Amino acid sequence: MPVIRTLIKSPVVELKTPSHIKISRNHDESVLTGNTKTTCGTHITHWKGTAIQTEDLLIYGYFNLSTIPAAIGFTIIVLAIADTARFIASSFSNIDIEWILLTPLAIALFITSRRIPANRFIIFDRKNQITHIPAGLGNKCDTIKWADTSFYIYDENYVYRPHEYSHTRITIMPPPFDAASERIPSPYGRRKLKQLSEPSIHHYESAEAEAIYRYIVRFMNRSEDGDSQFGSTDRLPLLLDTTKLPKKPNWIRHPNGRWERTVPGTVIRKTLFDGLPKSKGNG
Repeated sequence: MPVIRTLIKSPVVELKTPSHIKISRNHDESVLTGNTKTTCGTHITHWKGTAIQTEDLLIYGYFNLSTIPAAIGFTIIVLAIADTARFIASSFSNIDIEWILLTPLAIALFITSRRIPANRFIIFDRKNQITHIPAGLGNKCDTIKWADTSFYIYDENYVYRPHEYSHTRITIMPPPFDAASERIPSPYGRRKLKQLSEPSIHHYESAEAEAIYRYIVRFMNRSEDGDSQFGSTDRLPLLLDTTKLPKKPNWIRHPNGRWERTVPGTVIRKTLFDGLPKSKGNG
């Protein structure tokens, strides 16, 4: 049950001067920074973040195309600001108001990008001691043993200021990557890591990301009749069908670190039409 903790300056800088990677093979906290204080001064040690929690499931999810409406909204706002600047520069005599009139639409797109039902899920199943992760770009999930789940937590700097800290990402390494065997993706291959939140919209601080990791480990290691804080409290995601979750892994890790997929992934996602009432036959 390994965890990696490192700093990623930028892919370009990493190719020249790789960051030091710290690996713990037992899901312990020895490689964490130990920072529990956020920038607003709050101390945090265990936090579930954006997860939805049931009695035996901890579910992290997001809509994988949520950045598209957000990007469109941002573009409209930039064009509206440019139109306003031209209007002021021309002494209030000439203005094209098309983009300004679309500003309410831009705001609506921003709000929509945060409220679209999640269609990508990372699910920690305490009862069966397995982890479900998205399989590629499709609608299937792969399943691995909790004991073989590799976390990759890394600080990331600004793209345009590669030596200044920006945020921290907490991710899962999918097969065939393997932290215990030090098969780790390259700086340009980190897009293959499975993010626990929408990678472009929601960013965590270092203390928050490490608190989420501690919460997950504590949740998975807690007995079913343990602390009451792990009871069923949240509603399930709209597009997730938990009845389809497999009980056994479809990826097996061999003692030498080699991964083997035994069966294809499982479709665990519902469509928006599954909730519509179905017509009954006349029979």
